[in-house]
Amino acid sequence: MDLSSTISNRWLNMIPTFVHPNHLTILNHLVVWSCLYLAYATTWTAEHSIQRFVLMITISVLAYASTVLDCLDGMWARKSGKTSKIGEFLDHYLDTIHIMILTGTVAVIFDFPAWMLAANMLLISTAYHIEILVLYDTKKFTTVAGVEGQLFLSACVLLRAFAMILNISDPVSYTMSVVVSGIGSIGALVEIRKLCYKFSVIDDERMLHFIAHHFVLICIYLSGNIDRFSFIIAFSFLNLAQTGPFVGSHVLNVVHNHQNVILSRWFFVLGLKCIVESGEIWRNFWIWLPIIYLSGYSVRFLFDTIRKLGASEREREREKR
Repeated sequence: MDLSSTISNRWLNMIPTFVHPNHLTILNHLVVWSCLYLAYATTWTAEHSIQRFVLMITISVLAYASTVLDCLDGMWARKSGKTSKIGEFLDHYLDTIHIMILTGTVAVIFDFPAWMLAANMLLISTAYHIEILVLYDTKKFTTVAGVEGQLFLSACVLLRAFAMILNISDPVSYTMSVVVSGIGSIGALVEIRKLCYKFSVIDDERMLHFIAHHFVLICIYLSGNIDRFSFIIAFSFLNLAQTGPFVGSHVLNVVHNHQNVILSRWFFVLGLKCIVESGEIWRNFWIWLPIIYLSGYSVRFLFDTIRKLGASEREREREKR
């Protein structure tokens, strides 16, 4: 029995029959965003306060709940006989943003330096992108250590909460940050090497296209043009726009054109923002405008794909009759 089954079987029989598997997927999405919000709420409380401790414990519990929900939606779909192409699409598509949001949550809790956050985001997003490319090209789903990673995240936040309440010194806290970041980066590198070694379907053009866009955003962040919160949100939606369409193309069984003009427009706006020297109001405007634009594109792609999948499933039902 694998780890996902071990942690989810006890909850599987508690799910009411009227709950659809997609409901669990969407609930997981809300839980993940709650983790990031609460992580930033910790920065508004006093250091070593009971309020911050309670927030961190809550984040740890929610991160564990996200792990369980991530495993349950597929297991419940198979058990209830409600598997669908829409469910498969939603699961993998939303994971492209879940992974980045949870990585950002850990970075906020442990107060990663900018370079450490950027390295973790790039390596972890690359590992999942390769996994989706393998799925798109070979129709084989090869999971990276997602469940293990989420459980590690939950344990780390719990450890950080108790270290804070015990008034651990700053040098020790920084060492904890380096260790947590190092484990995350090494784990992602191991998965990247394993996937690239096992499958020979990863062409250089697609990976260079993926890394180049993320690298531009990282440079903008490291140069101090955007703050940490904006970087996490922007990186998450960029990952969604880069990796998500491959999920949709796989489920729809169509060829995906990965040269996305939306991303070029987005980076044009970001570049323009970096040129303009202005006050705080304009600084926020120039970064949030492309984020809203890109998130709007991702949401439109989500609903367009669901509409096409729904029409396809209705057509198959008519043919069976």
